Amino acid sequence: MVRNYKRKSQQHSWSEESMAAAIQDVRHGILSAKKAAAQYHVPLTTLRRRLSSNNETNVAARKLLGRFRPVFSAEQEKELADYILEMESRLFGLGTREVRHLALQFAEKNILHTSLTQLKDLQGVIGSMDF
Repeated sequence: MVRNYKRKSQQHSWSEESMAAAIQDVRHGILSAKKAAAQYHVPLTTLRRRLSSNNETNVAARKLLGRFRPVFSAEQEKELADYILEMESRLFGLGTREVRHLALQFAEKNILHTSLTQLKDLQGVIGSMDF
């Protein structure tokens, strides 16, 4: 590992708060997209792309790096972790295979799937989770 790492990319150098404020100002008609991008120091193309998605402001302003997206929300992940810890406290420890199977069952219960391929994709994502 490099001792004195210097980031070479300017990707995602903006903050979520500034992106959320820019999205909110544009949606309320206070500023145009170009002026909001300049005022809040966010990339114009990123702002336009996030405005075109009809998500809520806090969802559209989230920073996600890489191609993998979280399968569960923070609340769902906490619920699953609490269940695993509860089973552990009852001396019924779960192995990694059982935890993956439990996560798949939890996802099937809480997430609506529109096709079989999405379910297979989800199985692959949960199967490759690092526990």
